[in-house]
Amino acid sequence: MIKFLTDEWIKALCQELNRSEAYAQAAKNWEGDFYFIVEPEGPVKEPVIFYVDLWHGKCREAKLVADEGEKQPAFRMRARLFIMHIQYIHWEAIILIYITTCCAI
Repeated sequence: MIKFLTDEWIKALCQELNRSEAYAQAAKNWEGDFYFIVEPEGPVKEPVIFYVDLWHGKCREAKLVADEGEKQPAFRMRARLFIMHIQYIHWEAIILIYITTCCAI
């Protein structure tokens, strides 16, 4: 199992996007790059920053970055990782919904 909030996890998400025909169709005319910033809360002691570059239905790059100044993405999404009943609300679902919504616009 891939550990959440790691470079391996965001790269796996990129691979899943690239395998998805539904995503490819929904995002075929959309382009943009993002920072998804997970703010410290609970066991997350420091911000975790994921960079994702989406281009016409494909994920061109996805990685964990150490500093917000590393890239200058077009969009930033910043939120805390909520803890509910000792389980995390699944950020992967939040990120996928956000990506899908942006591409549908």
